[in-house]
Parts: sequence; C-alpha cells; structure tokens
Amino acid sequence: MKQKDQAILIRKTNYSETSLILTLFCREKGIKKFIFQGGKKKHGNILFPLAVLETEYYARNDSELGKVTSVTPEFIYTSIHTHPYKSATVFFIAEILQKVLNQENEKEEAFFLFLVAEIYELDVAPFEANFPLWFIIELTKWLGIEPQCDSPNSRYFNKKDGHISTILETNSSLVESGNHIEIVSKIIHLTKDQALGLTLSSRERNKSLRVMLDYYAMHIHGFSFPKSLEVLEEVLHG
Repeated sequence: MKQKDQAILIRKTNYSETSLILTLFCREKGIKKFIFQGGKKKHGNILFPLAVLETEYYARNDSELGKVTSVTPEFIYTSIHTHPYKSATVFFIAEILQKVLNQENEKEEAFFLFLVAEIYELDVAPFEANFPLWFIIELTKWLGIEPQCDSPNSRYFNKKDGHISTILETNSSLVESGNHIEIVSKIIHLTKDQALGLTLSSRERNKSLRVMLDYYAMHIHGFSFPKSLEVLEEVLHG
C-alpha cells in the first residue's frame, strides 16, 4: 500500500545509472532506506543532504528496503546550496545523523520537528560559526547522553561518566580539562542565541567540537569521527 510521509534526507548513494538508495529520517516511521528508481534523472537537483521532503513510497514485507515513488521539497532553500559555511555544516550534520540515528528513533516526532526547524533556520538566518558546536551539544539531549555539568565554569570532563565538574574528582586519562571544556560548560547553560553569540576562536571551537565527538564515540555504539569534520574545520577557519 502506498504511504505518504514527511522526511529528511540523511544520505543518498548510487544504485544504478539512474537510481538511488535514499536513507530518510521519516516523521512517522523513523529511519528507513528506500530505492528510488530513476531518482537521478527525476529529482537529482533537490536530493541533497538534509533536504526536507514530502515523500510517497511503498513499504515491502519481504525487505527492509522500501520503494520511493515521488519526492517533493517541503520548502526551497535560499542559501544552503551556495553559502560555503552552511553547505559544509549541512554535510557535517547529515553525516552525524547517519551515525547516530537508528530504529530506536522511530516515531520521535518532537525530535523530527526539532531537526526541521533547525535546518530551516540555518538556511534563512545569517550563519553563526558556533552553530555546529551548539548543535552537537544540543543533540546529546535528544540522544539521551547529555553531559551533567555542575556550573558554567566547570572545566573537568569525565568523558566516561559524562560529568563535567568544577574540581578534579579522579586522575584518569578519560578526564579532559582546559578552556575548551569551560566553553562546553558555558554552552550547556546558555540559550541557543547566547551560545551562538559567544566570541570564540576557530581553535577553541575545533577543540570543543572534537572533545564532544570523543564523548559521542564513548557513548554511541559504532560511532566514528565524521569524514566531513576536517572540511568543516578548514572552511570555518578560513
């Protein structure tokens, strides 16, 4: 039976000369994979990472791979395609989502709507270099791995137990400290607008982002550093 759903495109891979495999985060069905026959010719120009789509598809009882029959953009982006910072950020976030989303995220409608709202705002608002770091920290709340932080000035991050404290509680290689940990602590306690408005150097942003990705790797099975990270760091550094 044909079904309709709103979806965020997480990944596309080539299947044949004309067809694609789409990994979609669907509003009603969660993370699913579909074959889209003729997708390259029909809609190749709108199938980019984090595109928000209205989809029609058939689910198959004999396979986890469904079949998309049509896609329509939910809204047309105005700057994500052409803005180098936004484009690099979109590829980075899409790769992160590909690594952290699984069947347990099914029917998390609030999470889906959060992602749609952030994608839309990223497109229409002026770009803020702190956005990728803020997003990675905010995403921990939705994944159930939010660090517990004593205060905005906490500087000792035990990445194993997820505790950021004001004092060194244990001497361990899993405890990281420094100014970049204080930045993470501040962002946890700030509103989004306040976090995006922080004055940070590219080095501070990169170190803070990398420590959070280390934390992801400890708490999400199979997580690895995204290949798009180096591109993001280089673009934002420039």
